[in-house]
Amino acid sequence: MSTRPSLFSDGEMVAAKLTAVRENRNRSVHLGDHDEFGLALVQCCKMYFERTFLFYLNNKIGLKTRDDLEVFLTAPVKDIKKRIKVLEKRVLFERESAPTRKIARRAA
Repeated sequence: MSTRPSLFSDGEMVAAKLTAVRENRNRSVHLGDHDEFGLALVQCCKMYFERTFLFYLNNKIGLKTRDDLEVFLTAPVKDIKKRIKVLEKRVLFERESAPTRKIARRAA
């Protein structure tokens, strides 16, 4: 297993980079500038696009929406683990309370 951090592991940094790319790209296009800084920004954007596009092409885990992809790529693992624990408790609660709800519905 790789210990290298994901390209998307720091969501705030990704958002800042892509915002800078968008703003500078818009300015460059409107001014007709094509300098090395603009090319570097395009390369940065290309890196994120390629990784995301390849992920979609090879989506073996069945993510269906862009929102699912965003959560998958940006949610901190500790938050995911915490959410899983809460959801497991919810499933257990449903299992334990299901017979009581059936009895209550029959009585009503």
